Amino acid sequence: MTIDKNASAPFDGSSDVDLIITTTADDSSKIHFFLSIPLLSIASPYFREIQERRANSIPAGTKKRSAKALEPERWIVEEPTDVIEFLLRFVYPVQDPKLEYHEDVGAVYEAAVKYRFDFVVDKIREILVSPKFMEEPVRVYAMARRYGLNKEANLAARASMAEKAEWPRYDELNHITGGEFHQLLQLHRDRAKAAVKLLNTYISPTKRDQTLCYPCCQKKRESIWWDSYVKKAVELLKETPVSDVICNAELLMQVCLDPTNAKCLGCLEKARVALKPGGLIESLRHKIDELPADVV
Repeated sequence: MTIDKNASAPFDGSSDVDLIITTTADDSSKIHFFLSIPLLSIASPYFREIQERRANSIPAGTKKRSAKALEPERWIVEEPTDVIEFLLRFVYPVQDPKLEYHEDVGAVYEAAVKYRFDFVVDKIREILVSPKFMEEPVRVYAMARRYGLNKEANLAARASMAEKAEWPRYDELNHITGGEFHQLLQLHRDRAKAAVKLLNTYISPTKRDQTLCYPCCQKKRESIWWDSYVKKAVELLKETPVSDVICNAELLMQVCLDPTNAKCLGCLEKARVALKPGGLIESLRHKIDELPADVV
């Protein structure tokens, strides 16, 4: 049995109605949205053209030449009910809906593009790269590449560097080419190589004294704590080529307090100084952050 009912307010027919949209994507129900074309036309040139067409179709002799003199248009649309409602709630003067799932973001984006709600398109682009959705940056990357959103694709690609390149086979990846996915993998590899090379060459002869503690390192011109730090940091950067994984006090203290190292108070002090604002670690962070991370 098919359920035939009106949408919830403000799409329930309680105000001026020029357009009735019916969703039938779900075979068990038909939901009717009672809409105002003049209101929709403010936000969309698509509906502006419809409003002008309706106004021009009224005979010139009509006392009040207004589209309101016509019967409401009736459309049956292919979009699911929830997508139409999400879209309309962005357009109407009501609270914006909360999109909880990547699938909803993509579906509403497609509908906004189709019906030319440009400001909704811009909102969806912002939502796509919001912290909630960027918790899974590869899904965002795939969606952005699918829709040709280069800025968002680059933001997602950079965020994905903080993850190992062992991503799940998200459904969104089925909508991009193998080449586009390979670009992300190659970026991860290239950035890892660049970060490792940067770290291995970071301490120049002029900076070497900043890592040496006296007297344990002075004679051999070796820096036990720094060399141990670099060794651990290199392995971390190979998996996740971002500064956050190595430029932190936790890793430095772990190295300095490792039983295989000297546990030298001088080394601890050098590490503490390196962590200060403007110190070795902050400078290293900036250099890693400046490494290329764009795919398009």
